[in-house]
Amino acid sequence: MAQRAQEALGEATQIVDRFNAVTDERAALERVDVADEYGDVVADIRGAFALSGAENLLEFEAHGAGLYERIAGNRDCPTGFGIRLQMLDLIVQSSLDEERFWSAAATVYRTLIAAKQPCELLVRVEHWRRDFVEVAGEWRDACIEAAVISATGSNR
Repeated sequence: MAQRAQEALGEATQIVDRFNAVTDERAALERVDVADEYGDVVADIRGAFALSGAENLLEFEAHGAGLYERIAGNRDCPTGFGIRLQMLDLIVQSSLDEERFWSAAATVYRTLIAAKQPCELLVRVEHWRRDFVEVAGEWRDACIEAAVISATGSNR
């Protein structure tokens, strides 16, 4: 019984340690000066890298490729995309239900792949690509705002 209790305590400690590490990296991201155009990107990469446990960029990319595999169901992650997914994962870990988010990402991916030709035509439209990038930025900002509201609400 004491052994099981000790194991449970060890597992709980690991969960709390991970939570604190994610929270610290997210806090660093939120402290970026808004006048620094790329400060959030640098902080996001730094935080995601620190949390990944990778020792170099190749390992960092490989960890992100695991997220790609979770979404696409294959290991054909485009070079560099694993790093971007790691950056997104920092936001996901600190703001969202991870399992639900990555499951939804996989569902969206399968839906887009099923309609490949219409999607290929769509991504060739310049104004659609610009709008997509703009919406992605707005989504990121909304996630940050939601995290701030959540943190503020829980500190009352």
